[in-house]
Amino acid sequence: MNPKDLRETQQPRLLSATIEQPHYGNWIWHKGVEQATNRIANWLVKGGNLWLTSDSVCGKTHFMQALANEHPHLGYLHITPNEDISTDPLRSWLSIIEQASFWAIDLPAGVLNQETAYAIFHLIEYAKERQKPMLISWRSSQNPSSSQEKQAIPPELLTRLHTYERIEMEAPKSDEKLIAILHSLATSLQWQVKEHVLKTLISQYPRQLELQTEALITLEKNSIDQRNRHLTRDKIHRIIVEH
Repeated sequence: MNPKDLRETQQPRLLSATIEQPHYGNWIWHKGVEQATNRIANWLVKGGNLWLTSDSVCGKTHFMQALANEHPHLGYLHITPNEDISTDPLRSWLSIIEQASFWAIDLPAGVLNQETAYAIFHLIEYAKERQKPMLISWRSSQNPSSSQEKQAIPPELLTRLHTYERIEMEAPKSDEKLIAILHSLATSLQWQVKEHVLKTLISQYPRQLELQTEALITLEKNSIDQRNRHLTRDKIHRIIVEH
């Protein structure tokens, strides 16, 4: 093994505390997000109520966290699928964002459970009463106008969402931007990934960003477990197939 391969094999992942967090510096701008980001920039000045959505994974959470890091007057809530709602979620959420001038809520993709959905409804009402500009980021599993999703979402919340201005983001269409996003993800994992790894992913596997990021994380984890960062095209294919 030559010295270059040895360095790739022994490259460790640093402690998780040092993993790079989402910010504007590692946010990849492309045409698919232009309209939405411009509108949100205007929202941070003039206010209003926005619903940020997309058809697939496209980096909305990254963008929301970048906003929160850059704007101290923005109150940000990231609500997870396993959010503890055994106590009063509204009281807990308000303790985090109530004093902020603008509120941004990042919801998990898919249909919300009833308890979380009703808590979001009451949060929207609270924001309306106090004239707080609200940005909700949520990718529903279906078009919310469909009959099935209407049944899954409490009618009170559905009515409020329809009063919000809906803006959409799209995943990148060019190979260059997709590679840039995957490279940014690898950097956040402290992985100095080789370009041939990224080119292999986008040429051999579906170009949906969600699948690409899952594949990259799988490769990164496997290379850590096997203590070998040197990935050939054949090895990449084998790891992805096995997982």
